[in-house]
Amino acid sequence: MAKTKPPADAAPEATPGWDAIDAALEKIYGKAEPLHYASVVKWMMGGPDPLDGVSVYKRDLPSPHWHFVSYGLTELYVKESDDAELSGFGFELTFRLARDAKAQQPPMWAVAFMQNLARYIFESGNAFAPGHHLNANGPIAQGDPTELRAVLFASDPELPEIETPHGSMQFVQIVGITLDELEAVQTWNSAGFIALLADHFPLLVTDLKRKSFLLDAATAKTVHEQTKKEGSSTGEIYVGEWTWRKRSHGTRIVMGAQSAQLWLVQLRGRLAHGRPLVVLGAGDKPENATMFVPGGTNEISLDEDGALLISLTAKAALALIASVQPTRGIYKPTILQDFQIEVVPTSIKNQKGEVVKVVG
Repeated sequence: MAKTKPPADAAPEATPGWDAIDAALEKIYGKAEPLHYASVVKWMMGGPDPLDGVSVYKRDLPSPHWHFVSYGLTELYVKESDDAELSGFGFELTFRLARDAKAQQPPMWAVAFMQNLARYIFESGNAFAPGHHLNANGPIAQGDPTELRAVLFASDPELPEIETPHGSMQFVQIVGITLDELEAVQTWNSAGFIALLADHFPLLVTDLKRKSFLLDAATAKTVHEQTKKEGSSTGEIYVGEWTWRKRSHGTRIVMGAQSAQLWLVQLRGRLAHGRPLVVLGAGDKPENATMFVPGGTNEISLDEDGALLISLTAKAALALIASVQPTRGIYKPTILQDFQIEVVPTSIKNQKGEVVKVVG
């Protein structure tokens, strides 16, 4: 990536979307010139990086940190999508990373991390929004011993939603969290947990050196009590490996071990509190979608779109959770007739497509 904003002759002359983002940042930083890391070859030209660039501002208050802002998930130049209300995906990513007070250059891993998240968005079509979360399958800073191995998405505390000539957009901030914090978010409430984080870091700055906030007894107690009282607020989850099929002897759901881990956590936080859960696998097909709904009886059917619909009593939901493990195998819960769940290993790959870890 080049450490400069693209020259005028390298981009269309009109940049109304880009200018709208700059105007929003000017309200915070005035005429301060950020460091800008531009993609050498744009995604549309076959380049590897989806974002046109990332701007980085050096902050001293309220604590020293870097403020990264992406350019490229919205329509920076011309209106291309059919949605007149939204610009592109409707958001840009931001990231605030704690820095040493003497540091003069931001770490490039953070820029690469934002590009990786953008690559996932472009390739899957799944957009992020405040309240969403993601397991990074390792330290968010590759090679660093940090315990932050997942991310939570929140509204950037200083950048409200704006209108651009190509539609509205919001600034969605990446917040690094630990794996036990991720589980707390999954079983409880993203907004509630973000509020707890904000008590420690008002601007939701990510600090690679920090330990889990759940090591604090008072915080852990609050999360436990609220989880027990409220259950999970996440009604829809996206997983990589999930499909179902009707067989001559019943119905079988096939899921990856990593998908099973998330599904089991979410199912407990939803159905046990009388709330439905929608699971969406990769692929926009009915066989990649399953809805679990609370009901007075246990039964399997198809919804109007052809997706699998499973109705369970609260007692049956707990029995289902207890009968499945996130490890390879075929499980036959007795709560439903002729029903099976197959869990297959999940292969975690690096950017080169090499398998670096197998889950389950």
